[in-house]
Amino acid sequence: MKKIIVSLLLILCLLLPTLLIACDDTATPPTEEESSEESTTLADVPQNTPSTPDKPNQPNEPSEPNSPEKPLPEEPDPSLSYPRPSNVYTYPLTEQTQGIKVLGERRAKLDGCISMDWTGSGIEFNADLNTVSTVSFVAKASAPCYYKAYVDGKLHKNGTSDYFTVGTDDTTIELKNVPYGKHVIRLVKATGYTLALSQLYSVTLDGTISETAPAKNDLYIEFLGDSISCGWGIMGNYDGGYESQDGTQAYPYRLAQRLNADYAILGLSGRGVIYGTPNFDKNYLHASPSRSSAEHNFSRQADIVIINLGTNEQGNNASSTDFGAGYLRLLETIFQKNGDDCVVYCLWGAMNGAYNARIQNAIDTYLASHSTAQIYELELERSTTPGGSPSWGHPGYGDNTKYVFALEALLNETYFAN
Repeated sequence: MKKIIVSLLLILCLLLPTLLIACDDTATPPTEEESSEESTTLADVPQNTPSTPDKPNQPNEPSEPNSPEKPLPEEPDPSLSYPRPSNVYTYPLTEQTQGIKVLGERRAKLDGCISMDWTGSGIEFNADLNTVSTVSFVAKASAPCYYKAYVDGKLHKNGTSDYFTVGTDDTTIELKNVPYGKHVIRLVKATGYTLALSQLYSVTLDGTISETAPAKNDLYIEFLGDSISCGWGIMGNYDGGYESQDGTQAYPYRLAQRLNADYAILGLSGRGVIYGTPNFDKNYLHASPSRSSAEHNFSRQADIVIINLGTNEQGNNASSTDFGAGYLRLLETIFQKNGDDCVVYCLWGAMNGAYNARIQNAIDTYLASHSTAQIYELELERSTTPGGSPSWGHPGYGDNTKYVFALEALLNETYFAN
């Protein structure tokens, strides 16, 4: 009997903890994670599972079970990826074309095009090209003339030539193999006014032109000159044709580039203050005297005017008295139209100097009644380039380099020192 009682007590002791747990309704149930771990058995795990997956996880799949999703990588901006799908577009060029900066403040306003008459006239714009491609312009002129092109400030050659020739019929200027991406593109007329008047009609490119045009520069310089300012003879020949001129190598264009200035290069080859048609005594007020008698509006006044005239008067035996009177009238007109703050620089001596005294007298006469006017004088070093005339040659590239430095030094002493 005792053995039976002992056996029952032992059984009761073994069953008591289980009965107590079953009666405790405050017990914490296992979490979902604990339940999952506890319910996983060796039989549930796939056998011979490879250590790496056959393919990478998809972007929206976590790399580990129950781990937070990783942020998706940003999609690249298609506009920043090059090359891009081709999209060729032609932009008509007018004064109102958005994103175009017109170079040369003096120009005739024509419908359906932009006039390219004076030396250094042209356009500049910001382009974004989809692929390595050709940028094409359509232009024509009253006679054959040279254009030059620049991409990001560097000369863009026409094959092995520095020049693109524009004729009397519609002519396509092709800037080939321009790299894809963003560029500043500039096209300028290298030939002078009296040899050819020109028009620019359109530009075609595989990409877009920025709606924001290159900004105007703070400084605006007007150059009044003759064939010296047009770069006549600077290319080593003197036959008088367009192959003889490159105004981008003459001192006005080069000085404007060095000073980061906007400009108007009013160069009348073979003309002067009173000699020739047109001339500056009668035609300084006109934007393009051979196209129209309409007066330039002077909405932007010149900060600096540089005059280098008198060579053709002397070469053609014009009256020195008439020249002096015309020079004085020109000074009066310049200050009247550009304001008393305009600073004028009078140059002479590059090829001759017989009329220097008349220039000096005109300056003195003007200052006698306008004592606050700022007028400075500079005698240029005589050209050392042979050829072009019986006794002297037009200034070559080296001569023009001297003129650039001499003018820059004088401007630093006077205009920029104030």
